[in-house]
Amino acid sequence: MFHLTMRVAWHGSRWNGRVCPAPSSNAFCVALDRIREERNDAAEDALAGKAWHELTPDQLPPCKAESGAFMNESEWIRRFEHPYASIKKAAATHGHLNPTVVKVPPFSAFALPFGWMLRSEQDAIDEKLPKPLPPDETSPFTSPWVFGRARQTALVDHVFDRLTPERSLVSFYCKEGHPLGDTISRLVVGVGRIQSIAPVKQYDAPGGKDTYPMWDRLLRHSIRPDGVDGFLFPYHDYLEPTGDSAEDSRRAALLAEIAVPADPAHMRVFSYAAELAPADIALSTLIRCLQAVRKIRAHGIATGPWERREEWLNTQIGLAWKERGAFPGLGSALEALGMRLGTALTLELLASGTVASDGDPWPHVDALLRGKVKSPQPVYDADLKAVRDTWVNLADERRFLLKLLSRFALTPAQTARWFDPAKRAAASTAPTTDAELIANPYRMSEVDLGDAKESPVSVGTIDRGLLPDATIAAKHPAPEPSRVQSAGDPRRLRAVLVAVLRRASENGDALLSVTEAVEKAATLELAHPCLIGVDWPATNASAVTGVVELIELPAPEGQDAGIYAVQLSDLKTREERLRSVLAKRAGKAAPSVTTDWKKLLVDAIKGAGGAFDPKNARHVLAIEEQATALARVTSRCLTTLVGRAGTGKTSVMGALLLNDALARDGILLLAPTGKARVRLGKAAKAEAMTVAQFLNELGRYDRVRQRPRFQGKEKRRKEKTVVIDECSMLTMDDLAAVLDALDLAHVQRLILVGDPNQLPPIGVGRPFADLTSYLQTTDAKSDTGLALGEALARLTVEVRAVAGANQASDTLRLASWFTRETQPVDADRVLSDLETGRPFNDLDLFFWKTPDELRSRVNGGDKMCMKAG
Repeated sequence: MFHLTMRVAWHGSRWNGRVCPAPSSNAFCVALDRIREERNDAAEDALAGKAWHELTPDQLPPCKAESGAFMNESEWIRRFEHPYASIKKAAATHGHLNPTVVKVPPFSAFALPFGWMLRSEQDAIDEKLPKPLPPDETSPFTSPWVFGRARQTALVDHVFDRLTPERSLVSFYCKEGHPLGDTISRLVVGVGRIQSIAPVKQYDAPGGKDTYPMWDRLLRHSIRPDGVDGFLFPYHDYLEPTGDSAEDSRRAALLAEIAVPADPAHMRVFSYAAELAPADIALSTLIRCLQAVRKIRAHGIATGPWERREEWLNTQIGLAWKERGAFPGLGSALEALGMRLGTALTLELLASGTVASDGDPWPHVDALLRGKVKSPQPVYDADLKAVRDTWVNLADERRFLLKLLSRFALTPAQTARWFDPAKRAAASTAPTTDAELIANPYRMSEVDLGDAKESPVSVGTIDRGLLPDATIAAKHPAPEPSRVQSAGDPRRLRAVLVAVLRRASENGDALLSVTEAVEKAATLELAHPCLIGVDWPATNASAVTGVVELIELPAPEGQDAGIYAVQLSDLKTREERLRSVLAKRAGKAAPSVTTDWKKLLVDAIKGAGGAFDPKNARHVLAIEEQATALARVTSRCLTTLVGRAGTGKTSVMGALLLNDALARDGILLLAPTGKARVRLGKAAKAEAMTVAQFLNELGRYDRVRQRPRFQGKEKRRKEKTVVIDECSMLTMDDLAAVLDALDLAHVQRLILVGDPNQLPPIGVGRPFADLTSYLQTTDAKSDTGLALGEALARLTVEVRAVAGANQASDTLRLASWFTRETQPVDADRVLSDLETGRPFNDLDLFFWKTPDELRSRVNGGDKMCMKAG
């Protein structure tokens, strides 16, 4: 059994078959390319609130192609025009295709399986089918899409023939374009049953001429505004103003509790406009929906038959468990064994009733693999014969593992990754043997990294395999030692904590308090709630050793007791190494550098096209400060150079590179991003590398997963000075990997440059900001008596002044109010000037109250437009 996901554009009035009430104010739907390219705000505003069935095809808004009216109560008409009909190179094949009108019944939408139509996917599709689809034809122009009409028709039929009307579910979702925040990349907005699917529709063409199929398939669903056979989530009820600001704030705060994001592990299925969803993914989505509906009932904000909708969800969950069965990964397991058509064979066995969806398929599959029963079709015979000896002679432990993996709804790539020890080692954060995996299958979710196309295995995927529905658990219990009989099994609780901590690290947090961690664990969307007591981590140390660490933090000011936190063990190891290396190097003197830094600074400024005016007091003050900073950053084995925009960090680095002694010993320039690398290289007039390029040269970067590696055979032993710019962008993992990759016994100076007031990095930790804060506040000294705080050099004098004037930039004055640092003496002048209406020297402020006012400013060619462009 397969289900469907369908992308929709966000709509201002619940996709009700009308133009949005304020189309130009809908800033969310334009996140979709087709809408952004075609939307005409003025035309749509003139039709605001109009029913689609009252409009001509030319008047319909562009969201007609993004299921913008899937809750339409009246039939409307859509005109399709083939995108190739106007392409000259396709004139012979498509130029004769006429615009084609389709009547859209109430509560219907068009599903378009873009992912299946990509030319790049065709080999993989044919590889998994018993009989290849018709071959494609060569496109007369460059295109990523399948061109041949026979193959297009076969592909569309192949997708939609897997759906079962009246039983298959459809989950409607929005991509990033929705008002619930950009942290939710896929937001489920409604779920119901597919009631009917129209046959393939062909484009109209003159008699006797070939036509082409529409990729869009019209389907009708069961969701109704007041119905109980599916439903929309009442996001609009929580978002619409009530006239009471306190109530509006309350509803906005509660909105997060009812939001249903797709599981990040299922992102591929919630992509490409419309996609097939296996039973396990539908089940995962339904469980998330159930938790949200219970919150909706508790809040009492949205009216409707929510109790009956909860009952409907429970019914669908029960059916999904039965369809999923105990062995949803059988096809993937057979492919991991080496059987190319493993998934196709599994689907055929299920469709024919040879094995039941809620039965144990392995006795029959074993007989097939051993040649004791006939295969469903001769096309499978060669594959079965090819893997026969492998299966018959497979070690008992390996056979046990393969059967165990079939209990999880893993993709073929995921199963292959975990069945093959070499692939497993390359895609894991820690080595795991077959025996360890059998003893604790949750280990997969703890250490899996995924690959370029596949997400890491989620704890929910493993949980549904080990703690299925009670009926399935009783009928097909997992064998020992893999069996999990309690929701409180220590292996499960540890895996959930790891999932919580991993998600926290992706959001920047290296650790969580125990209280926060167990609270987050309880909110994970699992089939069985995971309730962890606050004492569990401390009292079950043996269960978490080596994976999760319990850490006692100092008591907050005014409290006697400290706070206990939990942290992933590998993060704790890297953090402790960073702390040790940075502190030791900050307290160790570097070989002295004797030079005239002021002269080098002036040379660097002139070389970069700037000017130094010895009569300008601000310039003189800045040069003094920058020379002092250079003397400091070259005096220790590790230093930090910090300063806001406009304080001359680039000039300092330019002068550093002009020092002959340092240049002879080599200076390595690194930056976190490509843009920062280019900027650093231009400013320094030298070659720079990104951190990823540097690590990759040493075999210490995983290009598939875009992450650093923390082991490697080689270390860099060339330059004696290393400068890393824009360090506020570095994650803890980035900095740890760089330090591991350098031969620190050879490197004399490591200089970290940046502005800790900038946004934190995307990833775990903020090491530069934390290091800067520590150096700024510590009184500690090294073993040789050097004060660690002197490893920090700070630039404060703004030199990005207004051209020709001895005054600081008003833009930078205003920006200073958004930092954590002490404000410049005259920083408040920019606020007083704003209040009194006095003009700024390099800053213009523009105000607007309505979208129309903003539009007129942007499009009107006024000063704002000139400033922006």
